[in-house]
Amino acid sequence: WQPVIRTDWLEAATGGDRPETVEDFRAMLSKIHDGGLDGASEQPYGFTAGGNLGELDGFLNPAFGIDATWLKDADGNWVHQQISNEEKVKLQFYAEMFAEGLIDPEYVTDNWEAKEDKFYTGRTGVVAASRAGNVVIYQNKMNQVHPGTTLTLLDPPKGEAGQGLIAVDVSRESRGWALSALSEHKEEAVQILDFLASDDGQLMEQLGLPGIHYTVEGDRYALTDDFGSWESPFMIASNYEPPVDLLPEPAVRFQENMKTFFIADNQFGYPAELAPTVDATDNVYKSWVFKFVSGAASFDDWSTYVDEWKAAGGDDLLTLANETLN
Repeated sequence: WQPVIRTDWLEAATGGDRPETVEDFRAMLSKIHDGGLDGASEQPYGFTAGGNLGELDGFLNPAFGIDATWLKDADGNWVHQQISNEEKVKLQFYAEMFAEGLIDPEYVTDNWEAKEDKFYTGRTGVVAASRAGNVVIYQNKMNQVHPGTTLTLLDPPKGEAGQGLIAVDVSRESRGWALSALSEHKEEAVQILDFLASDDGQLMEQLGLPGIHYTVEGDRYALTDDFGSWESPFMIASNYEPPVDLLPEPAVRFQENMKTFFIADNQFGYPAELAPTVDATDNVYKSWVFKFVSGAASFDDWSTYVDEWKAAGGDDLLTLANETLN
C-alpha cells in the first residue's frame, strides 16, 4: 500500500514538498482538513480507507517499528505485531489523528468504491493504492471529475523506529488456475488461457479494447482518455512488453518505491487446522482497532484486548511462532 494525493492539494498543503516524517504527514493531513482547497468539501478528512486501516498500516507500520508480523518483546520472546507494544503506540497515534478529524470515521463501513468516490469528490485528501495500475485508474478517474488534475505518490514517512513498505501476506490469495474435472469445456478453457498468454491476449489485457481504450495507426499505438476505465479481468504477464508506455509518473514511482522501501516479512505458513484461528484473531484485532482509534475503548483496556486475542486462539499462534522462528 502506498499513499497518493492530488498534486494541487499537496502544493496547497506543503508548498509541493512530500512529507518526510510521520509528523510531516500528520501536518499535511491537518492542512487538508482545514478546508478551503480547490474542489474540496467544507472540511475533508485527511485519509480514508476501504474497510480497515491496513491501508494506512502498509506505509506507516515501519515508522513505529512494526517491520514484520512477528516482533521480539522485552523478554526476547516472539510476539504477534497485533498485540505488540509497538502496535499500541501506533494505535495511540491513530487515535489522536482520528480525534482531530484526520481519519474518516466511516472507513470501517466504506468499501473500496466509497473510498475512491470520496477521493474524487474532495471529501478526503489521501488514499492508498495497492498496485501501480490502481494509480493509473485513480488519475484517470480524477481527471474526469477535475480535468487536468494530476496525482503525486508519497514516499512512506519516516518515524523514530524506521521507514518502509511492509510486505503483503498473499498466503490466502489466489495463486493459480484450477479447472474442474467435471467441466465439459476443458479444451475451450485451456484455449482461453493460451490466448491470454499470447501477445494478442496480453495486448487486450494490458491496453483494453481497440477504438475504446486505445487507437492504432500502423505501428503507432495511442491511449485514449478512457484507458483508465480498463482493468485487466484475467491476468497480466510480467514478461510482456506493451507497445506504448502505460504508466504515468506517479505509477512509475510506485514501482520504484516497491524496490526502494520494501521490507521482507518473517511470516510463515500456518498448518491448515489453524486457519480458523488466524481468522478469529484477525477479527478480534480489527474490532478492537476501531474501538481504540475511535475512542470507544480506552487504551487502559489494552490488556483486556490482548487476553481476548489470546483466547481466540492466539496462544496457539504464539507457541507455534516461538517454536518455528527459534
